[in-house]
Amino acid sequence: MRKILGLGFIALGILSFFTTGCGQGVQGDRTIHFSSDGTSVSFQNGKEGVFVADPVTGKPRKIFEPDKDIIAASTPLWAPAGKKLIFTTARLKDAEPRQADSGDQNPAGDTFGPRNINYTCWLRDESDGPDKAVNVKLFEAACDHTGYVGANLAVRWHPKGDRILYLDKTAEHRLNLFEFNLETKNTRRVFEHDAQAMVFDWEKTGRYLAVVTGRLESVSVNINGPNGKVTGGGVTTNPDEDGLWLLPADKNKWWHVPYSHELARADSFSLIERLRATLPVWTADGNRFAFAPSTGGKNEEPVHYKLRVGDPARREVAVLTEGDNPYRDLNWSTDGDRLGFVLGKDFGDLNILQIKDQQLTEVKKADVVRFAGWDYAGRRLAYVVAEPIGNDSPWTTLLLPEPGARNAVYLADADGKQPGKVVFSGLRVTFPKWSPTEEKLSLWLTFTPTHPSIVSKMFGVGMPTGDPAATVDVTTGQITWMATNAFEKAQIGHYDLIRMEYDQAWQWYADAERELKPEDKDKAQAFLHSRDFSFFEYFCLTKLGRHAEAREKLEQFKRLFAPPPADKDAKKIDPNGTPLQALLQDGNPALASLLRNLYAAEALLSLGAVQEAQALLEKEMKDSPVLEEQLSAAIVLSQIHLLRNQHIEYARLATDVLLPYVLKNWKPNTNGQIDWFGQDESGLESFTVLALAPVTALDFVNTLSVEEVRNLEPRWTKMRAGVEKAVPQLGLDLILRAAHDRLGQNKEKMEAAARIDKNPARAQLLTPEADKNPVAALRKAIADYGQFVQSLRGS
Repeated sequence: MRKILGLGFIALGILSFFTTGCGQGVQGDRTIHFSSDGTSVSFQNGKEGVFVADPVTGKPRKIFEPDKDIIAASTPLWAPAGKKLIFTTARLKDAEPRQADSGDQNPAGDTFGPRNINYTCWLRDESDGPDKAVNVKLFEAACDHTGYVGANLAVRWHPKGDRILYLDKTAEHRLNLFEFNLETKNTRRVFEHDAQAMVFDWEKTGRYLAVVTGRLESVSVNINGPNGKVTGGGVTTNPDEDGLWLLPADKNKWWHVPYSHELARADSFSLIERLRATLPVWTADGNRFAFAPSTGGKNEEPVHYKLRVGDPARREVAVLTEGDNPYRDLNWSTDGDRLGFVLGKDFGDLNILQIKDQQLTEVKKADVVRFAGWDYAGRRLAYVVAEPIGNDSPWTTLLLPEPGARNAVYLADADGKQPGKVVFSGLRVTFPKWSPTEEKLSLWLTFTPTHPSIVSKMFGVGMPTGDPAATVDVTTGQITWMATNAFEKAQIGHYDLIRMEYDQAWQWYADAERELKPEDKDKAQAFLHSRDFSFFEYFCLTKLGRHAEAREKLEQFKRLFAPPPADKDAKKIDPNGTPLQALLQDGNPALASLLRNLYAAEALLSLGAVQEAQALLEKEMKDSPVLEEQLSAAIVLSQIHLLRNQHIEYARLATDVLLPYVLKNWKPNTNGQIDWFGQDESGLESFTVLALAPVTALDFVNTLSVEEVRNLEPRWTKMRAGVEKAVPQLGLDLILRAAHDRLGQNKEKMEAAARIDKNPARAQLLTPEADKNPVAALRKAIADYGQFVQSLRGS
């Protein structure tokens, strides 16, 4: 990464991700469950607790508040009939160190890692009304992975509602499935052998119990420069013991489903994730099931996927279709005649397969994020699509468009022959689930930044996400919000800002303000992980024409980004490769102003207010008396120009402001290390260098008019003549090579190329990819870093 554009500080975060167990992370399950009669919903909301709510009024009731020792809680599961529910909470076993708080919840579910835990199963009976209900501790069990609780894999109701099935540790790295009788309080073993990892669930009618088991072999992780990879080892199975097992409820004879040891998701490193993905999906009558095993994936072997259907009565399995893309989100139609699935890993195609004649219908091509299946009556199906992000650009380096930040929920006829209509859009949508009795979906609706900054991506410093639980009536589009705190109410206000419903947005902000509790927070912590929504209030008040109040909110926002005063007695931090957090804690006002402007840009871009973002930054440049504050505004403004396709304005800003600052302030590292940033004491130099990357790219300079490049080239040439240090010389020669290429000046282009080849810093700073297109190389490095982290964490 450092070799591509010197982004050395990114590597500082890598080691922290190994705490999740080298790729054995499990993504939490945040599904909002309906009771069997559809009159109540239940959900867990991280540190906020466990809740039950009326899906009509949306008012949540907290039924469990976790203490500081609770590290995970599951969403309550309703009994097959009635108003009883169960949920689990996890604590670390004695002597296990606690991990740092991860902050805001991941909308797609937090990642839980291998830890030795004890978990408690709680029973709550609301049959006589919520006021009389209490949480009763049923039993405690143990396992070696927090994901069993966080992903809601530890317990299930028996179909008769009189027993609880649960996982418990039997030995080190071994567990089994047990049954707890609610009346007798007796426990018995259910599965015939222990396993290193196990997941289970019931078929909907209760006729079959499904168990999937697997194991791990040793894993090696090789990090080798910018092209480091995770290699070797990982998930494995014993064909005779592991895979999918089915037990008929009326018999005591397990069926080991053929080929099921070829677990799903061979592209994943996480054993439990692969087991979970292998669980069968059943028809409503329990006569057939489908699952999607896979092969390959080790030692860079291509992964091959198969979609299989099974007949449990005949104990037969057949292949429906196969290919090189994963099958996910499997759902049967209510009548069992069609199987729907998404083809593709993150953004795929929604297909409906007629089982009888094998006719395949493509409902939606590409961009499908989730398939929620068919409604209770089988008349309609619902799915979630990623909407295009506005103001996209391939040239930004500091504000990066986020695919999937905005979703739309589609409702289509049951046959899937038409894509259907949009019933909700504007936020990120996760965990959609149909009501068992009505045409309603439960889901989480998240205000996600559409253009998070590189700082947000790497360090979590920036605009926080937030996602209240909700239900949507798909026939009317009515949203019932189930916000549990002031910050979630503010997020609903953000949604109304997107819709330009400013009066309604302000009502949510005012309500959130009234609910806020005064807290004595460490100033630096508040600065680094702010959940303050004053900037959004400023924008809303501006749109409402309440300008005096808007100015007050803007000043409040700016005060939030005042860094803590530097400790004069503390040892001065090393400027070579200084971590971002250390710079902030050291009382760095220049970097603080840059982060403030990045936050403001993130917020305004996420509201679709790109013109307002540009106006705000231009005013900051004009009005600020401090040079570093002017520069920080210019750095972020350069990204706005690129997002608005204002390439000429960007090139002029880069030439007038950004390049002169770098050339004046760049100093080599005192330790002799060569990188693009040099000895960057303020942090601004690094971000300025990143912002200048497009002007070094031949493809970008070719987007400028010949006349514009002809006007700028003499200034670049003059700058080059006054530079003596190798790294700035290399950067300017890259700019000149691109300029001469655009002007058709082949002789001058070859001279610049020759200087680049002879530059002593070239070998350490330019990979072939970065030489061809530094912006594409940087963005690919950031994407690869994210995938690398994802592979380690399994999320």
